Amino acid sequence: MTRGTRRTSVAVVILLGIGVAASAQSVQLRYKFRQGERLRYDVTLKGNGTISSPTLGQSDPFEMSGSLRYVTEVQKVDAAGSAILHTVVEDSSINATVGGQAVPLTLNLPAITTKLTATGKILNCTVAAPMSQQLPALGGLSGAGAATEAFDFTKFFGATQNIGFPSRPVSPGTQWSDSVNITTADGAKLQIKSNSKLLGFTTYQGRRCAKIRTTFTAPLSMQMAQLGIPFALTGSEQGTMTTYFALAEGRMIGSVGKVTTDITMSTGLGGIGAGQQSASASIRSQTDVRVNLAGSPSALRQRSAVRGR
Repeated sequence: MTRGTRRTSVAVVILLGIGVAASAQSVQLRYKFRQGERLRYDVTLKGNGTISSPTLGQSDPFEMSGSLRYVTEVQKVDAAGSAILHTVVEDSSINATVGGQAVPLTLNLPAITTKLTATGKILNCTVAAPMSQQLPALGGLSGAGAATEAFDFTKFFGATQNIGFPSRPVSPGTQWSDSVNITTADGAKLQIKSNSKLLGFTTYQGRRCAKIRTTFTAPLSMQMAQLGIPFALTGSEQGTMTTYFALAEGRMIGSVGKVTTDITMSTGLGGIGAGQQSASASIRSQTDVRVNLAGSPSALRQRSAVRGR
């Protein structure tokens, strides 16, 4: 073999090796739902911000922390892997203070039924009426904070939704975008837009996972009436979540991130300031969110820590 032939052979081997390595790092991200299975996820929330009202001439800090567990039941899976998922909150425990005053806070989160493809593209999403219609009977900014957080659906959905994946194989550094259109039980139309990037592959909770960073934005413009009280919510929410997607099992097993809220709530009756015929309040907050598949070591430690507070 001549020296030139040897050099050519070595170059071919190197190029083939590079090709094999690149191929090994490319994966097709797909969900692998099984009909009838129930996936439980534990969520912890910890946030703070400010609530201000020009009507009352008042501005107070608030803090919120707690946990919840939501359950996703796989109702149907077709031959192509598309699935119908029904998600409800199973239990929750939330503590909140406004201006140092403890306020009762009930998460008013609805049941969500979603049809999505094996790559996570949402084909249809319906939102049922919230399980609880009761609002806190508070005046001042405490009532504003509690009422607004009670309707904070997009924070929940944006932080826990299944990510949509490209139909093509992806490798570290691949980026893609997605959007979800939602109509709530109150007739409000929401759109959640997201941009994702595959950061790489890692081991999480003992499973080989794709590590994905997703940023999402959700403009809010909602009109609603609860217990005869008209409300309007305007503003936006945005967040960044890092998700761990188990490749062999085809499901999310954990995510962590932060959601920023900038919302104005207005009402035509005295729900914000007692005795007011109309009032408004602005709420700006940041909330740390952590999600783990129930039963994993991290999820068990997470719930034990919350119960021990």
